[in-house]
Amino acid sequence: MNAALPRRRAPEHPAPAQGRSVRPGAALGGRPAETHPLSFVLQGRDYLDKWFDHGIVTAFPLEGIPSDFISFTCGDSQSSLRRRGDLEVLTKETLLRSIDEHPGTLEGFVEEISQRHTYIETQVWNDDCLNL
Repeated sequence: MNAALPRRRAPEHPAPAQGRSVRPGAALGGRPAETHPLSFVLQGRDYLDKWFDHGIVTAFPLEGIPSDFISFTCGDSQSSLRRRGDLEVLTKETLLRSIDEHPGTLEGFVEEISQRHTYIETQVWNDDCLNL
């Protein structure tokens, strides 16, 4: 399984609600090394490739990134925070368990999520994990 992008770093997170972490992965036991993550899209999406004018795409295997430094959201994390004020963050283990429990293929799982949330966003919280 790969994360692919157009790579972007969120310029700033919206101000967190009282008691809410700007780095949501920390609440799930992660150890973010960065204030802002690098955001990617799990398995890539054609429409994003077109949106970013077929720019450079970087793909990397998720298996090489320790669970402490990666999180996932269904859909765009920044948009969800702005619209709803909350965010469901998944750990690597939670995402992998959901994929394992899905009756179909990885591509089928991603497509099913994409019908509701457009894509699965991947947040990498330690730039050193990527060696790009």
